Amino acid sequence: MTLPPPLNPLPPSHNSSISNNGSRFGNDGTFCRGVSSTFAFISLIHNKMKKLTWFFGTLCILFLSFCYSLGNAKIERETVSYPKDEILALSKKKWKWIIDRQIDSLQVLFDENIVSRQPEIRMDKAGHLDVIKNGNIRYKQISVLETDIQIIDNISTLLTKVEFNFPGRKRAEIKYVTEVFKKSGDDWKLILFQINPI
Repeated sequence: MTLPPPLNPLPPSHNSSISNNGSRFGNDGTFCRGVSSTFAFISLIHNKMKKLTWFFGTLCILFLSFCYSLGNAKIERETVSYPKDEILALSKKKWKWIIDRQIDSLQVLFDENIVSRQPEIRMDKAGHLDVIKNGNIRYKQISVLETDIQIIDNISTLLTKVEFNFPGRKRAEIKYVTEVFKKSGDDWKLILFQINPI
């Protein structure tokens, strides 16, 4: 019996080769192109991430700057509103001192050159204090109905609508009062006090 001739192995393809570890790569550079594409893709992703990092970093800086500005604005508003509250509180105390005839407190509040005006009456500091201490006018209650305050530098102008109640009278009197304060050191001094009828 005659044995069939041995099968010849397939000839290697003209476009393939065998590496040292037995792997087969294309001679036409397909593998190299794949590797290059992979690295190009990774580089593209890296660049995109750098741009995103820069964008979000800039966004965070802008956000922090905005918050800082809001904080400064709030502090500034509080700083501006504080003198107004101080003037209003001081004016309120003044009315109580007038009702109670606390001359010592009014002596400190009134500026040495204060001008006090009422209809057909103009008084200096000593004259106004004397009227409050020895005058016939007595106040039962003084209520501030409306206020309008303006502060420019160290000068504060307070315009108020005030209701005066007197003992033994049923009918109150409503008048406009103008008070001008001037900052002297750490204290506010009353330099103008004027009462006008409505």
